[in-house]
Amino acid sequence: MIAENVIIENSPNEGISDYVFRCAESIGITRLGGYVKVLFEEEMIGNFSGETDGDEDRVDIRFSTHDQDDESLKINIAHEFVHAVQILTGRLIHVGLTLDEDGLSYKHIFDGVEYTNLAYEDHPWEEEAYRYEEEIYQSVESGGETLTEVQSAIHPR
Repeated sequence: MIAENVIIENSPNEGISDYVFRCAESIGITRLGGYVKVLFEEEMIGNFSGETDGDEDRVDIRFSTHDQDDESLKINIAHEFVHAVQILTGRLIHVGLTLDEDGLSYKHIFDGVEYTNLAYEDHPWEEEAYRYEEEIYQSVESGGETLTEVQSAIHPR
């Protein structure tokens, strides 16, 4: 199965590429407008294992393959794909650095609410991704069908 709106570069192996496409299908990325570009790198600046950014037309996801076994990488893919859905559907907007009365601030909008300089562990979009990553991973690995309940939770309400 090939998700036509998902592009993969530098995949570490065919099994990971297949998992990416099946993951995209299972959580409904293939039904959304825009596309997702997935890039695998040996190491990323800042020692991140994954990073997602973009807008409703294009989402870029980067993964570090350094010190990640296939299972960890697949769970990370599931996590970042939740962010891809959040971004492609307009639920999550990375506004970026802004200048306000307090100086430079990093701003996000999630489900219509502005968040400025929020600690990582308090990001509601991260809480959502962590909540569903294992379920997505287990379902895709077991050959499960479309995750209807996860889709209804992460797609626009």
